[in-house]
Amino acid sequence: MNNKAVVIVNAISTGKLLAKEFIKHGYQCIHILPALELQEGIKEDINLNEFICCLEQKSFKNENEIAKKLLSLDCSIKHVIPGADSGVRLAGVIANCLSLNQNDPKKLLARCSKYHMQNTLFKSGIDSTKQIKTSTIKEAKHWYDNNFKDQAVVVKPEYGCRSDGVHLCQSAHAVEHAFLQEL
Repeated sequence: MNNKAVVIVNAISTGKLLAKEFIKHGYQCIHILPALELQEGIKEDINLNEFICCLEQKSFKNENEIAKKLLSLDCSIKHVIPGADSGVRLAGVIANCLSLNQNDPKKLLARCSKYHMQNTLFKSGIDSTKQIKTSTIKEAKHWYDNNFKDQAVVVKPEYGCRSDGVHLCQSAHAVEHAFLQEL
């Protein structure tokens, strides 16, 4: 019997397709639901039948306790991966607790913050989007007027998953409207 397993943290949105693919390659799948304030219906979006075990972060004191529970299961955990942006931090911490290969923990911010993702690309010489990080409507409108007058820009929260809070704006007024919706 094959007992290699992969842990998927927050298998929502397109991440809900991951378990099926791992199963095709002979892995058992374990799901962890992070302790986040999720929108209604997100938990129901997860196909629980694809997982041999489903854990909720809120049921444990800390990530070390989750790791202990994972080690007690009758399987050999090979990977811990995020299923969505909202699972990136927890997946990294648990992979570290289990001494598994993982992305560089020092670069967590570049994997979670949309702003830092783009800056990391830019600093590496990779084409990236022109951007600004601001919390004021005045600064955002000024930046738009000086850089993109009458062109489309995307306004989105720095931290987010899926397309929540994403706005395509083609005017300073639309930029202002996007900010007001997200405040």
